[in-house]
Amino acid sequence: MYIAHISDTHFIKDNPATLKYARRIVDTINGFEILPKFVVVTGDLVNEANWEDYDLCFCELNRLKAPYYVIGGNHDKASVLAKALKTYYPDHPKSEISGYLQYSVDIDDLRVIAVDFYGDRQDGYMTDTERLDWLEDKLEATPAGKNVVIIKHRFPLNTHLHFFAKRENPWYERFAEIVSLYKNKVKLIACGHLHNSLMGNIGGVPIVSTLSPFGLLNMDFQKAEPLVREDRDFLAFHVHLIDDGVVTSYLVPIDMVVKDGN
Repeated sequence: MYIAHISDTHFIKDNPATLKYARRIVDTINGFEILPKFVVVTGDLVNEANWEDYDLCFCELNRLKAPYYVIGGNHDKASVLAKALKTYYPDHPKSEISGYLQYSVDIDDLRVIAVDFYGDRQDGYMTDTERLDWLEDKLEATPAGKNVVIIKHRFPLNTHLHFFAKRENPWYERFAEIVSLYKNKVKLIACGHLHNSLMGNIGGVPIVSTLSPFGLLNMDFQKAEPLVREDRDFLAFHVHLIDDGVVTSYLVPIDMVVKDGN
């Protein structure tokens, strides 16, 4: 089963580049000879969580030839995102926890579990542990033999990057404990937020953060300015293959210069 993984599109109605880059990714996915079973979008769909930007976002995502599942990021607001989904993509799973976009959905022998890190607040992860209790219950109830992919926005480990300093120790530690407990079921944790491709693991469960079409973040070993917002000649996203419980992740490059003729 192939799963396309995109993130951090940061749609801005008045910024044509955000549409241009996201459209190139959608076109690339739609052009695959083998379409993915579904697509995951791991947060920061828009930049300001306003209705006009969600309108632009879902008009573009709805061009995908495969179903897709989203999770909110720190630039989204769960309440606004949920209303936008109801309007523009009503077949999307509904949240199972009030105030957050948190749900699970079964696709063949795979279960996707979406864990909302923020809700409507930048510090939403600090307000309660209800969502982690829910995650543990979902994993416990997942039948033996059914593989699980967890989608969330934040990378659940310390990145050792000054721009993403780890400040959520108790939340992260509990998340890691739950994943480790059910590592025989969880095959992949798909994330965004970092705008770059970073990988790690919890108890052997792979964590993959995919790139953003909005802009790349400079790493600590590059230079101090954290975010680069400029036209680029390179885009990329991930495709994950889950075959017999084994995950293989592919980085899919898109050459903007060649395809645009610039």
